Amino acid sequence: MSPAEAVKTFIKNGQIIASGGFTITRKSYAIYYEMLRQGIKGIKLCHVTPGGPDELLAAGGCLAGITGCYVGDELVQVIHPYCSRQIKQGNIWHEDYSHYSMILRFKAAAMGLPFLPTHSQVGSDLINPEYDVERKVGLRGKDSRFPLEKFHVMKDPFWPVHQKVCLLPALIPDVTVIHAQIVGEKGTARIMGPLGGDVEEAYAGKKVILTCDQVVPEDYMSKDPNANQIPHHIIDAIVPLPYACHPVSSYMNYDYDAAFLREFHTAMGDDSRRDKWLQEWVYEIKDHWHYLEKLGSERLSKLRANPAYAYNPDNDRSAYMN
Repeated sequence: MSPAEAVKTFIKNGQIIASGGFTITRKSYAIYYEMLRQGIKGIKLCHVTPGGPDELLAAGGCLAGITGCYVGDELVQVIHPYCSRQIKQGNIWHEDYSHYSMILRFKAAAMGLPFLPTHSQVGSDLINPEYDVERKVGLRGKDSRFPLEKFHVMKDPFWPVHQKVCLLPALIPDVTVIHAQIVGEKGTARIMGPLGGDVEEAYAGKKVILTCDQVVPEDYMSKDPNANQIPHHIIDAIVPLPYACHPVSSYMNYDYDAAFLREFHTAMGDDSRRDKWLQEWVYEIKDHWHYLEKLGSERLSKLRANPAYAYNPDNDRSAYMN
């Protein structure tokens, strides 16, 4: 499918959308741009690691709330200015979990379990009822997709001498959006580099949209099955696109665009520039091919990964040097 077809087919107003990738790598921006163009509203975004999609969806008026760890692009040390302000003003809610607890929530859903236990979180303010945001915004007990409790702490029933255990409720996204470098023609996915929470998110999602750099015959994927992480039978849409994750990276293929990211982050924090940036790079763009044409082949070629390093050691990262 094209990004437009995938969004139109699977993503609806008010859904829980899981965003794969790891901050500035393998975030499927092509899908999120298209969500803005199609005017999707009321999205509840969730992720193990955040990145630009939360800022983009917030600026486009698509976002109701976020369940995750923080809002920002960690590797370029940017806390998203617009999304953060909207959260502080109460226009968007943010439910705070740790990275590990989000992995466990997706893992529980992937395993078909209602919850998983952990010692993590016990003794921290994450389990403080005062910080139960999803309860404060009225989701618990009213929306069946959200658990009745954020955490449940109990005594270890098997080894009472141990500390208390924390039960984490399963998190089942309506749609999971992930990116893989190589995908078989039926949908078998091979992710190279850091996985983040993508495997757990994919298994947890009711539907899965998979953007990719390359589609190959399934026979090729079966020659090295241990290198594959996600089976074809859980994939609902394959979206093959060059630079589907721009302005962030796809390990082995292309690096992140530091100058573009800086321009994006700066515009999102400036009321006089934000709408203009969205018009230029989202709403006036016809499709992903138009987006690539606007970026230009020279700019894109400078992001191509050096096979010896799996990234581009000559990439200009000076936009984040100060």
